[in-house]
Amino acid sequence: MKKCLLLAFFCLGTRISYAQNCSSPLKIVVLGSSTAWGNGLPNRDSAWPFRYARYLKASHNAADTVINLAIGGYTTQQIMPNGTPPYTILGIALSVDTTHNITKAISLHPDAIIINMPTNDEAKGFPLNKQLANFLVLKQAAAQAHIPLWVSTTQPRGNLGYDAATRLRQMKDTIIKYFGAYAIDFYTGMATSTGFIAPLYNSGDEVHFNSLGQSILFSRVVAAAIPDSLCAYKSIPTTPTLPPTPPKPGWLFPNPATDHVLLQGIIETVFSVAVYNSSGALIHLQQNTMSNRLDVRNWRPGIYFIIVNQSQRYKLVKM
Repeated sequence: MKKCLLLAFFCLGTRISYAQNCSSPLKIVVLGSSTAWGNGLPNRDSAWPFRYARYLKASHNAADTVINLAIGGYTTQQIMPNGTPPYTILGIALSVDTTHNITKAISLHPDAIIINMPTNDEAKGFPLNKQLANFLVLKQAAAQAHIPLWVSTTQPRGNLGYDAATRLRQMKDTIIKYFGAYAIDFYTGMATSTGFIAPLYNSGDEVHFNSLGQSILFSRVVAAAIPDSLCAYKSIPTTPTLPPTPPKPGWLFPNPATDHVLLQGIIETVFSVAVYNSSGALIHLQQNTMSNRLDVRNWRPGIYFIIVNQSQRYKLVKM
């Protein structure tokens, strides 16, 4: 990996330079259930987190670490923050495991967290709105700790019936909607038309992927370009002085984008916008603007970071 460029950022009359070594060792924590743990495999070492750990050591830094806190059978409820009350469903109370939850992950001071909770919420009867609520709490906990969070989608499963398979597909779409470029698609191409696991990737229990399926999951984690994203994220300068009237929290639409992107939720507000590419280079700067539309037609495909008023960070995928 190459070193990021030395950035010079002009905003609010302040110049700031920041250098980031993009090959610095990374620590990534995985929260998950049986897929991340390695169930359904002759050799647990074939599960995607272990493959990813070997990949990082070989391609990024030999000191990189992936801490796998996954436990088979776990749901999003068991990885919720410390202090979250138990959730009772179908007469069973599910409590937070403080040794394998988001609070534990944050306490390890990782550079990033990956959550892989594919089907157990559905299997245990969690309504879709409860699943989403839990994911959003986890997202908030990571954001408050200033730790980038990636979330895998649900996965197909064949032993719960057609209605459950439909809901798993719906939850896949929901995760992509709410996590955008930070969602990792573990569903598309892995399912039959009915939403069950495709035979090519089925371990035989209709629940878990085989080694080939796990290799696909691994490739999609690699495609998320987490080291490059972390390099750019850490290279973006910050100042202790925030603008007096920051815009309301917003979001990007569409994302991914091909010709333009709208900064939703900040219409008719004067703000500044800075855009960095995945190498940490400043490619666009607007100050005191009221336009919430960015023309991205001439941007090369890849990952970009859009910073509003030096305080709100958004990740955009340019197709």
